Amino acid sequence: MLSGSGDHIGRLAMTPLREQLLKRLRDDGFVEHTRRWIREVVAQADGLHLYGDDMDRADLASDWQASLDEAFSAVGRGHPEDHFGPIIQQLSGPAIVTAEEISDLFWVYLPEPDSGFDDDEFEEMYGHFLDHLSRHVLRERQSQPLKVAKVTDLPSDAAADAQAGLKLPFLGYRSGKAEVLGEAEAPDLPDFIEDEEHEPVDIAEGSPLWSHEDIRATVSHLELRGHVTRSTVHRHDEGLLYMRLRGHLSRRCLRNLQNEFLQILTAVLRTVVSLQPGWQSRLAHDVVEIPAATLTQHLAFIRGALTTTLEGRRKGDHFRNRIANAVRLLAEADRQPSTALGIALCVTAIESLVGIKGTELKRRISDIVATLLEPRTAHRDQAVKFVAHLYDIRSDVLHGTRLDGEANTLRNARRLASAVLYAVWFYADFKQRYDDQLEKPDRWLADLDGRRSQDGLPGGVPEIAEIWSLWQRGNI
Repeated sequence: MLSGSGDHIGRLAMTPLREQLLKRLRDDGFVEHTRRWIREVVAQADGLHLYGDDMDRADLASDWQASLDEAFSAVGRGHPEDHFGPIIQQLSGPAIVTAEEISDLFWVYLPEPDSGFDDDEFEEMYGHFLDHLSRHVLRERQSQPLKVAKVTDLPSDAAADAQAGLKLPFLGYRSGKAEVLGEAEAPDLPDFIEDEEHEPVDIAEGSPLWSHEDIRATVSHLELRGHVTRSTVHRHDEGLLYMRLRGHLSRRCLRNLQNEFLQILTAVLRTVVSLQPGWQSRLAHDVVEIPAATLTQHLAFIRGALTTTLEGRRKGDHFRNRIANAVRLLAEADRQPSTALGIALCVTAIESLVGIKGTELKRRISDIVATLLEPRTAHRDQAVKFVAHLYDIRSDVLHGTRLDGEANTLRNARRLASAVLYAVWFYADFKQRYDDQLEKPDRWLADLDGRRSQDGLPGGVPEIAEIWSLWQRGNI
């Protein structure tokens, strides 16, 4: 079938995000701007605090924090959250701290009233602020083990190796924490590790499923379902795969990233599974089931799609942005309780990947998808009709003339969106790997729009034979 070759799309500079942030906060120009701003604010706050009663503002006279807050507004350059926010936004990749968290910390180190705040005191205050940010707010953390998938059809030696340390050949990993459990529920998972005096629990790490700078997602353990005796293991050939996120980021951002990572990974895994023969859609809240061999075969795509989606955007029209938007739309479609809205989101994901400027949008998208996925011109008309039909359903849903949808139509729309996503990702990865000249999506799509009458698929796009049955069996 299809397979992936790598994760070349969107690799970024390998400087830890924490160091990137601290470097920007220590920039001489930024520090000088901050010093002048804070000295002006403190001077204003001193006056408000001193003369609050004369101004009939007892709150300012009694509450230094209120005086500072009023002074920030009076100076007119925003509050600390506004000051530090743009610095955070300059970082590429997942958020490691929020502007609100930096603002809350900065407030802690602002001087007391009538302190005669001078340049030396600012240097001391700002140094303590940065030290606390680096050592405590952005210290290394790891998440709980996250249940990400049920892996089926495990290699025959997996359970036998579990007691000594499970081999996970599909991730190039050997875990010292693998467990074989009976049918009882899994043990309670540990809370976030927050002890200031201890480093996070060390876990054996192999090839991460995803990483960006020093933030990474690695295997925690595989929970096999079986019965263990002293002499033998009665093997079940499936297990629940758990992963951990780990890196230098704030507690709040770790929780946010954990939720985002699970949603994105689930959508990417479901994309792979939906392109396998005999796929039957499951409820969105079910854990994705994926055979070990399928996980191995498509690991490059899984890593690449995760990387592209989680690591920020490029300016303008770029394959990275289109792929990331499509993955997020499919994640929402998978979680959507409304079948009709799920169909609409799947078609919107397709449009985000192959939409092109100009008129006749439905016709052009239908032609492009048919050219992208169907190699034989004799079947392209059927493919065009199938895509156009789904597009009409999407329009009816968005305009309120259709409030329901059939489960089979949602299944077909999800499979089609998966195929388009895989094809577009594979093409972009192929071009960057072998050509290093990745054109703008609009130019490539315009070329596709004009080659409907030519047999074969575009260069760099794999055949996805399992998808052809959607239009060849009359699913309209």
